[in-house]
Amino acid sequence: MRVADPEVPDWPGWTVPAALVLGWIAGTILAALLVLPFAAAGGGDLSPAGALAASLGLCAGLLGAVALLGSHTAEPLRAHHLGLRAAPPGGAFAWGALCVAVLAAFAYFWAQVVDLSTAFGVPEELGDTTPLSRGLGAGPDSGRVDLSLGVAASALGRVVVAAVAAEIVLRGFALPALAHWRGPWVALPVCALLSAGPLAYAAGGGEAAAALVPIGFAAGLVLCWLYLETDSLYPGTAVSSLVLGVAFGQAIDWSLPESGALAAVSACVAVALARGATALLDRRRDVP
Repeated sequence: MRVADPEVPDWPGWTVPAALVLGWIAGTILAALLVLPFAAAGGGDLSPAGALAASLGLCAGLLGAVALLGSHTAEPLRAHHLGLRAAPPGGAFAWGALCVAVLAAFAYFWAQVVDLSTAFGVPEELGDTTPLSRGLGAGPDSGRVDLSLGVAASALGRVVVAAVAAEIVLRGFALPALAHWRGPWVALPVCALLSAGPLAYAAGGGEAAAALVPIGFAAGLVLCWLYLETDSLYPGTAVSSLVLGVAFGQAIDWSLPESGALAAVSACVAVALARGATALLDRRRDVP
């Protein structure tokens, strides 16, 4: 089974857990440093701006670890090594639409089997629960949150930034590295299972967030397959943003059409962000 473009370097398998661990540690530290000023200004509460800063810090740590370890084998590391390359628009749209249809059908089926009402919760930065009550075991907030700058900032961090980073780390780096190491039948389920993390993050971390794991796993498999079919992360970035956007919309109790609109806007922004990162990475590599 072909898992990537022939130009993708043969990254050692150990680089995947190393990148995830080192990236998570570095990202957590960076996120804490970025959130500190916002937390001080807000009296200890996490604000939407602080949540966006935390997402940026965590994702920067993960992407930095991937770039560092990826460059150990591929020097210089180029954007297309990580799947950031163009795909034929017609084919990408057709495969992407098929993936969305498959995921929608599976999510509908799973919702009939399992009660997902407690799998979603209003993100901490948009809720009214205080840090003290959370420390005493209070559950996540529930109820509708109307559109505002805070919602937009939260969605940017939990949907757009998370989708772009997840596709680069999981599909662009981990999938080919694990496939070269132990074959596609190890790489695919591992990368698919890890895809449940961004979905739970976008869903706000409800009391029964584990109920979303099968949907996250299915989304991960579909996104891996989409990458293999298109040789590009851009279609997967759009689909991932759609999935995370709908989950975020459900977390703040928006209707399905409203959630779909938010997801569509997020997908456009995410693809633009991925394209911007591609141009920036290659431009920097071209500078002597």
